[in-house]
Order: sequence, then structure tokens, then C-alpha cells
Amino acid sequence: MTRLNLLKEQIRWENSSLPEMSERMRMISILLHIQDTINFFEKEIDRAGESIPLHVDAGVDYLKWCNPEWIIGNAWMKSETEIVKEHQNQAWNANSESHINEKTTNELSGYLPKSIRPEYVDSIGRKRFGEALQLLSGPYFNIANLELAIYAAAKNLADILQELKKAIDEERSPQEYMGMLHRLWIGFHTTEVARNINMQYENDKQESSEKITVEWLNNRRDEALQEFKNTSFFAIKKRDTSNDANRAAKRIYTIKNDFIEFDQDAEVGKFIHKRHMDRAQINEFFTFRKKVELIQEDILASREEVKDIFPEGKDFSNTVFEKNHDARAIYNKLYQLVKEEELFKAKKLWYVVYLVFKHKNWLKNKTGKAFAQSICTMYDGIVSADVWKPNAADFKEVDSYYKRHSFEEWNKSDPDAPNTCEEYKRVADIVNKVFDRTYLL
Repeated sequence: MTRLNLLKEQIRWENSSLPEMSERMRMISILLHIQDTINFFEKEIDRAGESIPLHVDAGVDYLKWCNPEWIIGNAWMKSETEIVKEHQNQAWNANSESHINEKTTNELSGYLPKSIRPEYVDSIGRKRFGEALQLLSGPYFNIANLELAIYAAAKNLADILQELKKAIDEERSPQEYMGMLHRLWIGFHTTEVARNINMQYENDKQESSEKITVEWLNNRRDEALQEFKNTSFFAIKKRDTSNDANRAAKRIYTIKNDFIEFDQDAEVGKFIHKRHMDRAQINEFFTFRKKVELIQEDILASREEVKDIFPEGKDFSNTVFEKNHDARAIYNKLYQLVKEEELFKAKKLWYVVYLVFKHKNWLKNKTGKAFAQSICTMYDGIVSADVWKPNAADFKEVDSYYKRHSFEEWNKSDPDAPNTCEEYKRVADIVNKVFDRTYLL
């Protein structure tokens, strides 16, 4: 836009008070400026073929700029045929005598510096310069002809801008969109916005009156998610999915085992490019991503602090959990939750834990009986309280409401919900949040 606006400002068709030769020189400079602009945009078209351009055409109204009459103004409001004929008549009726004589051209060429390169002969160079000046001041390079030349150049520029739009809007491969987003993400980390996010997050942790627990971190992540859903970036994405917020979110990130994963780079990159997102809107997404990654790094670190209660060399190969899950870490964390944090005191509630793991597809033996036996076996000799000894009979006594509905649907307001619903739901939500992809091998 800077180039186009400068060009637009330079082109003036009102009656000029300049002498004819000065006006010619002004018009030749316009012609050169247009050609330089054309060359610039041709390079941009080449660059667009090599990698996805972003913001190179910010603010360009292609409907206007792809019209040569808009570029050069109202002087060309007649039909093209009429205006060309009119200018040609002026051109060939112009003064046929040179406006710069040989004496003047010799004087002008004398201002040139002496050549220091042996392959250039001063006398020839000065002569060619003088001839060029005489040609430029001759009848062919009169004002009328130069106006025609400028119009032809403006038409060419308009065509080049159309080619640029086509090159910018061209469909790209997913890998190209991913690469574009990756470059933007790397660049974001050098900005003041990214530095401020880091500083603010560290300040929040230091100034918090609460202990920095996984629950505290999860709450901060939930807040970041809610803030993101109120941004213009997310609002525009929602419009692509008929205002369906869930579908929009799934095209930006996925939630796996309660962790937000930014694995939709191709989709997000395409969205940013096609929607001509500005820097502020892109930063809304990157701000959210940065906050989430900082928080989730701390969640991972906090989980690594869980004490190992089992003896070294204990065999976990035949537990109820799938082989691709870290059974040792899972049982250690369950011990911390139930024993140290007193998640529950009734052994029936192991059934809630079982339902969560079953829902996650973490169990190789999916029966409640197998899960109860596994709990009893793994903690035998480590804890003796009755709560650590669930059995199939306990599980059968659990109200059928919990078996008919997914734990995600349990609601104490439901008329069919038992009195224990609130407590069961609390346990299910905590277990579901605590166990995530960090327990994969």
C-alpha cells in the first residue's frame, strides 16, 4: 500500500504550471516509478510461489487498484479508444524541433564524472548521454505521448496486481500452511507480547496466596481457554463452523487426556492466510498457546514429583493397565490421591476410578472385577486400611444410575441421581483431570 499510495500521489493530471521540458521530465519519472512498482510486484509474485506470503497486500482494495483508471485518476474517464485517438492527434501535431540543442547537451554531459574503468570510453558515454537527452526532448517524447505511455504502464500494473492476488490466494499444501505458522510462532517469541506473558505468569505464581497445585494450574488454563474463546480470532473461526464453538475449537487444537495439544497447524495456518488475519488477531491465538504451554509445562513438572512407594524392581508388566501406559506412575499417583490427599474414604468409590479409566480406554481387562483385584494386589503390604480392598461385590452394590450414564453426565440436579451423586462426580472429575498423556510410555 505504501508503494501504491506514493505512486498515486505522484500522478497528477491537472494543468501543470511547469514548463514543457520540466513537465516531460516529471512524466518520465512517473513512467519509471510505475515500472519500478511493476518490477517490485513481479518479485512479490515470485516470492509467493516460493512460500506463503502474509500481509504483503494488507489494506489493498483489489477492486480499485486492478483498474488502471483508478491508478491514474479521472483524466481517462472517456472510453479507451477515444482517449488514445485524442492523445495521438496531440502527439503527432507536436513541435518537431528538438527542445535541447547540441550545445546544451554537451554542457549537461560535462557534469558526468570521469570514468575510472578502462572498458568505458568517456567520449562515447558522453555522446550517448547527449543523444538520449535530445531524444527525450524531441517530438516523440512529448507530453501527449508520455500520457499514453503512462496509461499503458498503469494497465500493466493493474494486470500485475491481479496476478499478485491470484498468487497470494492460491491453494497451498498442508505442509506449506504448517511451515508458515511455524515461522510466525518462532517470530512471536521475540516480541514484547511473548516476554510479557512469561513475566506475568511468573508474577502470578509468586503472588498467589494459594499453593501452586495441579488444580491451581488447571484453573489458570481454564481461564486462558475462556479468554481465548472471547477473542476476535475465535469469533471469526466460529463463523466458519456456523457458530458452532465446539467444532471451531477442534479445528484449532485438540484435547487429549485433559491436555490441550496444538496439533492443527495446517488448519490454523490456512485459516490465518485465507482470512487475512492481522497481527493483533494472530497474537490472540499465540498468546493463548503460549499461556497454555507454560501452564502445562508446570503440570508435567508437578507430576514428576510424585513419590515412588514401590520397591525397586517391582514387576508392573501384568497389571490391569495397557502396556503403553506407565502403570508404576499410575499406581503411585493413585496412592497420593487416595492416601495423602484423601480423595475418598469408602472403597465403593474405587468403582468411580474404574469407570474413568475404562472411559479413557486405558484398561486391557475391562471388567470391574479385574480392576478391583488389581488394586488389592498392587497395594497389598503397603496399606492395610479397608478402603484399599475393593471387590466385585462392592461394585455390584453401586447405584445403577452410575452405570447407565457416563460420569461426564452425572448431575445432582437429575431427578434420578442418588444422594451420592455430587461426591461421585467430584471424584470422577479429579481422576479424569489428573490422569492424562503424561502416563503414556
